[in-house]
Amino acid sequence: MDRCQFDADEISLIALRNEYSDTDYYSQIQIGTPPQNFYVVLDTGSADLWVAGGEAATLSESGEDVSPVSFYSSNSTTFTDASESFQITYGSGSASGVVGVDHVRQGTYYSEQKFAIVKNISSHLLANHISGIMGMAFEQISSMKSFPFWQAANISSFSFGMTRFCDVPFPREVEPGGVVILGGADPSLYSGEISFTNVLNEGYWEIRIDAVNINGGVVNGSEGNSAAIDTGTSLIGGPAEVVRNIFSQVPGSRPGTGAYKGYYTFPCTSTINISLRLGGEIYTIDPVDINLGSIDGDQLECLAGIFSINQAYKKSKSASRNPLPDWILGAVFLKNVYSVFQRGPPAAVGFGRPSTDYQVLLGGRGLDSHRGLPSEVTNRAIQMPTTSGTSGDRHCALFERLTSRSILYVLLYSLLLQLA
Repeated sequence: MDRCQFDADEISLIALRNEYSDTDYYSQIQIGTPPQNFYVVLDTGSADLWVAGGEAATLSESGEDVSPVSFYSSNSTTFTDASESFQITYGSGSASGVVGVDHVRQGTYYSEQKFAIVKNISSHLLANHISGIMGMAFEQISSMKSFPFWQAANISSFSFGMTRFCDVPFPREVEPGGVVILGGADPSLYSGEISFTNVLNEGYWEIRIDAVNINGGVVNGSEGNSAAIDTGTSLIGGPAEVVRNIFSQVPGSRPGTGAYKGYYTFPCTSTINISLRLGGEIYTIDPVDINLGSIDGDQLECLAGIFSINQAYKKSKSASRNPLPDWILGAVFLKNVYSVFQRGPPAAVGFGRPSTDYQVLLGGRGLDSHRGLPSEVTNRAIQMPTTSGTSGDRHCALFERLTSRSILYVLLYSLLLQLA
């Protein structure tokens, strides 16, 4: 188990936004000269930067066109056409366009960056405020075969602190999302030390899971699995057999059918106590993050925030790429730790235990940078309730605020980005 060591980089604090109750975490970047501003999902599960371009449009959940803020190459004096096409296929659709090179800035960091300008975007891929995705994995899985921004800008480490709003009564569509820090970490956001685990294969931020525990016992089949640490995914995905073993220990749970295939439901009054052992340390997931809320309107049957990854599909799609990981650890896990990604060598992912009042601190850390949020929204971050109450009256309510279809699409951003 390695301990925390950071290079002396310039530190740049960047505020995150939290959209749709912990579904998307995104922040602002600038592209071009003069700079054009865009909000992009920060995604450690992919390695390409793409933004909407020109008259790009997508469909909202209501079926109406949503026109994201678009990049116009003709308005940038430093843009260069790379004369390459770009295509990404998702489980729910695709995005395609052309590749260019221009100045990209995130916080105080800058790079001459290859990125895609997307003009054809399938429905549900982008929310109202989001123009694209910034991949923060390694260049080995880049569709454009180029360094992602963090590598091109020579950032030695970066860290994430992610807010929880899914259990807050009457949340707004957009709330403060916490912070990402380029060049280091904020010691006030974690207690003790950061414990690092080396990356298995540079491609994804993929590490070894010692074991998954439920109710204090090890889940059969979970020891030694690999996991991608993925800020671009909302939930947790795991091997179908292991996920089945988890829910075999939850009385009243059952596999989902139809739109919920691959998921499990369980009695809303139940508490699911899951923890992960990583690098010899145990990290507990708040049961509120596992309980996505009622699917029947009667508060009897709730949807769990862990889904099964089809292993046959996984194997069939990974032959020409880095092997895909067994698990995807998204926001359901990452809200419960302070996470640090270190370039190395060797590359490593570290976790810190959240400090006292972690969620309140996160809401306040990015306030100076949340100029785009209404003052009443940023003020609410200081007043976020602490986690209290019984499992029966605390749940994430993610299901209740989104349609089941949009949940299935949003959570698969990162994994499906690499399956095509």
